[in-house]
Amino acid sequence: MLLYLLKPKNTHLEKDIVAEKKMSPYKDKPYLVFWIAMFLIGFCFMQYFSTLPIFYNEKYHLTEKEIGYLLAMNGFVIFLIEMPVVHYLDKLKMDEN
Repeated sequence: MLLYLLKPKNTHLEKDIVAEKKMSPYKDKPYLVFWIAMFLIGFCFMQYFSTLPIFYNEKYHLTEKEIGYLLAMNGFVIFLIEMPVVHYLDKLKMDEN
């Protein structure tokens, strides 16, 4: 149905592709490194967003609403600064090639 709706010009099914060897994901080192990194990043992310509001409340006596605004402003500032900088650096890289 999706192929019918999109109407691709050159579609063909590749039936000749065969998996070479079924390998256990626990023996795939890049895969394990990826999952360990994702676990550590997720752990730090959860720690940050669960303890930072408590710190702001106890230390600076901010309300939940103020803490929410502060965290939202943080994300908005990252969006306003980081995105244009990354775009600019990407354009510089493309101009060099």
